[in-house]
Amino acid sequence: MSQLPNLIIAGVNKAATTSLYTYLARHPDICGSSVKETNYFMPIAFGEPLAPIETYAGYFDSCNQRRYRMEASPRYIFGGLKLAQSIRDRLGPIRIVFVLRQPIDRLRSYFDHMKTSAELPPDTRCDDYARRALEELPAVKARTSGAPVNVYGESIFIRGLAQGFYADYLGEWYSVFADSIRVYFFEDLTRDPGAVMRDLCAWLGLNAAVYEHVEFSWENRTMKHKNQMLARIAERINDRYEPFWRRHGRIKQVVRDLYSWLNEARSGGERLSPDRRAELGQVYRPYNQRLLKMLREKGYRDLPEWLARSSSS
Repeated sequence: MSQLPNLIIAGVNKAATTSLYTYLARHPDICGSSVKETNYFMPIAFGEPLAPIETYAGYFDSCNQRRYRMEASPRYIFGGLKLAQSIRDRLGPIRIVFVLRQPIDRLRSYFDHMKTSAELPPDTRCDDYARRALEELPAVKARTSGAPVNVYGESIFIRGLAQGFYADYLGEWYSVFADSIRVYFFEDLTRDPGAVMRDLCAWLGLNAAVYEHVEFSWENRTMKHKNQMLARIAERINDRYEPFWRRHGRIKQVVRDLYSWLNEARSGGERLSPDRRAELGQVYRPYNQRLLKMLREKGYRDLPEWLARSSSS
């Protein structure tokens, strides 16, 4: 079926995947799905059957003869080996992109998002959230016996913590898509998006000139809201009319800027205490070291500081 995707941004959440999807969708040779996160393959992670493949193809009805058809479902990376294999079986050796982020910073951003979406009580403190996750971790690791943690079967605390164990999950994907994975980093994407897009275009065999005069904007950043009811209404409107926003990016930007002016609280996000950050650093260190080794073996050299320095920690 020709209308199926051949390019997927498969992770991770809170690492600017929405921005990357938006940038790629601007390229004339790439067509983005009508809804960014189709999550079509996520039932595999829960042992459930997939919807008919025609349902998936429907997200790409407008793609016609574009060279690449793309979707971005950041939850895929944590879906396990079976999910990765299911994508390979149905779509073939397509291109897979991951964006990773310093795991403690990603955890804090994830915490902010969980509070904003009311999945955590509004009075929950970031330090307490991290402490609870660290307290639960030994029992979870004992139960999994070294296997990657199924974040969708654990508490909201473990989910936020274990999603930073990148080496576990990326290793599973490399075992399925050995030669068609590209890894980027949130830090590079937010610092110099143009450089990332040029590199990505080279990997995809596309002309990068389209990005020479593009003004890059940060999409889907976590924000604190003045009014939670208004935030929930805005989220429902955004989800319901996402295909329209995708087709009319300039209108979306105007509406988003207006909403931010009306309902964004300007205070900074809650910080972790130095002691808690140090505890998290100890937990993430072996995973970062394994990730560093894995990526160096794949030929990556220009790595962010938080990863490069893990070899000497």
